[in-house]
Amino acid sequence: MDISKVLDDAKAELGIDSDYKLAKYLEISNGYIAEWRRGKRIPDAYACMRLADALKIDPIQLLAQIEAETEKNEARRNYWRALSRKVGAGVTVCFFALAGDKINDGAAHAQTANNEMRTILIQNPVIFRTALIVALLNYCCESSRSSETCTPSALDN
Repeated sequence: MDISKVLDDAKAELGIDSDYKLAKYLEISNGYIAEWRRGKRIPDAYACMRLADALKIDPIQLLAQIEAETEKNEARRNYWRALSRKVGAGVTVCFFALAGDKINDGAAHAQTANNEMRTILIQNPVIFRTALIVALLNYCCESSRSSETCTPSALDN
């Protein structure tokens, strides 16, 4: 992952043309962006969340990708890579599991475990992704045979 590309994409998405304006949006010093571009520093968690909001992507995935690129400890680097893949895969699996081929105008149609059809109408993309993740967790927990309680580790099954 190229942090300069992330920054440039965020500027394009926000319709701004300078690192100075991006720094104002992120509520940080302009010098930080220059240091990120040179590889001297990495964005902190707050900056990652704000960048992800601007890009309309999952903030945990962006944070995990940045940590995976900069972590010196191999075990930790592998953890961040795995988390990034899991978060990305979770959203994708959930999206297709819920919506299938019936997506239009912010509506996703899904069949519940009781064979009832449900329609989700969510216009905000961040809320839509969050709803999809929650639905995936619920699906994983319902289909988990080995556990009485639902935990995020259900995604590993």
